[in-house]
Amino acid sequence: MDRAPISVHGWNFELSDSGLLIISEEDAQARLHLGAQAAFSLLDYLYQHRDDLHDAAQRERDEAVEQQKAERRAAEARDEVLSE
Repeated sequence: MDRAPISVHGWNFELSDSGLLIISEEDAQARLHLGAQAAFSLLDYLYQHRDDLHDAAQRERDEAVEQQKAERRAAEARDEVLSE
C-alpha cells in the first residue's frame, strides 16, 4: 500500500502499510507517526468535521487576500507620498 508522499502547506504526508507519517518541512524533528488504526480514526474525525474545516480554510484564504490587499494599498500610499 505504499503511496508517493505529498507535500502541502509545509508538511509532508506519507502513507504506508504501517500507517501515516507526518513530517514538518521546516523541522525534520517535528514528526508524527500514526498507526493504521489511529490514522483511520483521524480520517473519520476529519470527515465528520469537514464542513467546519472547509469554512476555516475559506476564512484563512479570505484573510490572506485581505492582508495582501491592505499591504498593496499601504505600498501604493507610500509610493504616492514619496512621489510628491
